Amino acid sequence: MGIALGVFLLFRFVLYFGYVPSRSMEPTIPAGSIIIGIRLFDRNELKTGDIIIFYHEEKTLIKRIGAKSGDVVYVDGQKMVVPYGAYYVLGDQSECSIDSRHWPEPWLDRHAIIARLVLHFPLIR
Repeated sequence: MGIALGVFLLFRFVLYFGYVPSRSMEPTIPAGSIIIGIRLFDRNELKTGDIIIFYHEEKTLIKRIGAKSGDVVYVDGQKMVVPYGAYYVLGDQSECSIDSRHWPEPWLDRHAIIARLVLHFPLIR
């Protein structure tokens, strides 16, 4: 019983375990991959290029940070500054990724982040 409780607490508060069904992060993370993220991290230390797991519109997604607070991005041809406490996120496979480029509000609030990716491995097909 103690081991089961320990495993539950580990995955509830320390690690994130998930599955990537889409190709939006290929070739880095192939569709059908298992991912492990760490929930214990300093959101202020995330940097451009980090891969994060987050909630957006009631879905759990995985994307790469393309820009962070204070960085300049071009959205629909307009120069914009990423607001404080927000990120601009992109999928590695731009043709099929629904990411900040396609959202009505392009910024991801840092509080929506669940975990930072640590490991990923494809399932054997």
